[in-house]
Amino acid sequence: MYSVSKLLINALGKIMKNAIVAALLLTSTSFATAAGPLGYPGVTWNTIVASNKSGVDQPALQMQGIIEQGIDWTHLDVRGKWTLNTYAAVTYSLDSNSARTYTPQIGVKTNRRYDNGSLDLGVRVMDNHGTSKANYLPGSPSVSTGKGRSVQAYGTFWFDWNLKK
Repeated sequence: MYSVSKLLINALGKIMKNAIVAALLLTSTSFATAAGPLGYPGVTWNTIVASNKSGVDQPALQMQGIIEQGIDWTHLDVRGKWTLNTYAAVTYSLDSNSARTYTPQIGVKTNRRYDNGSLDLGVRVMDNHGTSKANYLPGSPSVSTGKGRSVQAYGTFWFDWNLKK
């Protein structure tokens, strides 16, 4: 039986391999603007949770997140607040009950950045892989437990604040 650390190392290796291949495919596209891309934004969101309760439905240790790398191609408005972005990403989830899921994806989205957040509207193709259904944490990124390809239209947003300011 694998230890949790071996599971994490194995899965992260596979995730990074898929993310690198997808990023290389995206950067080799022929879509270009006169001055080239505006930027190469990336994002990661990860969480690790340890629980004093464990069992079939409640793993003792769980890790999940998303790794995304994109290319901002052009501004969609005069003020430069909206951008057109293509990207590759991988969502994943691992737990101590041997549940493992990972979902490579590629997509196109419009992005509106704010001083304290971001809004994305887009379409993505996902290639779902998973060994079993897992308990996902509230607020976690979309991680599928099924298998096969799917296409999704989506909107995501995040904002933060500081009550002391």
